[in-house]
Amino acid sequence: MKTRTVRSVIPGSEFAGRPGEDLAVTESGRGYLAIADAAYPATNKPYILVFDLLSGERGEAVYTGSSTASALQAFELDSRGHLLILDRDPANAGVVVLDTKTHALVRDRFQTSIPPVAIAIVSE
Repeated sequence: MKTRTVRSVIPGSEFAGRPGEDLAVTESGRGYLAIADAAYPATNKPYILVFDLLSGERGEAVYTGSSTASALQAFELDSRGHLLILDRDPANAGVVVLDTKTHALVRDRFQTSIPPVAIAIVSE
């Protein structure tokens, strides 16, 4: 495990809402944060924001929820550089897989019958 020093802090006002309970950080220092109670301006849906932990630079939304009812409060990074996002939209619940290098969707949605609550990554 690498230890990194944070050079700056991103003020909460930069997020345009209350950050969610989950935070994921890649080894390169790229961070992902769910914005829980605010909507991405273009879509009016909750979103996942990318930021640079070392510089404090705020990026754009890399994923927006499937609807305004989505809750994007839990996600995990796997060893291949994928961000697994739990979209808890009651009408379209599932797991979305995002590539952290390109921010492209690897898998649009693994449908679940009920909104997912947690995910665990099992190493091979």
